[in-house]
Amino acid sequence: MTKAERRELERKQEILMRRYNEYEAMQRDFSYDPEFYSYAERQMQKLNDETEYIRGLLEGRWNE
Repeated sequence: MTKAERRELERKQEILMRRYNEYEAMQRDFSYDPEFYSYAERQMQKLNDETEYIRGLLEGRWNE
């Protein structure tokens, strides 16, 4: 993996984590709404899965 590819993956990872944090905050703000809470939970899981995949690439656990 080149330095440019690594930087791009790290940038994507930061964006995903920022979005995760936004959903987490919305989940707290709208905790009274069970449908939105579930929606946010699903979105957070997807973001977490994508972030884990990128982390695996950066750590060399697997290739793209």
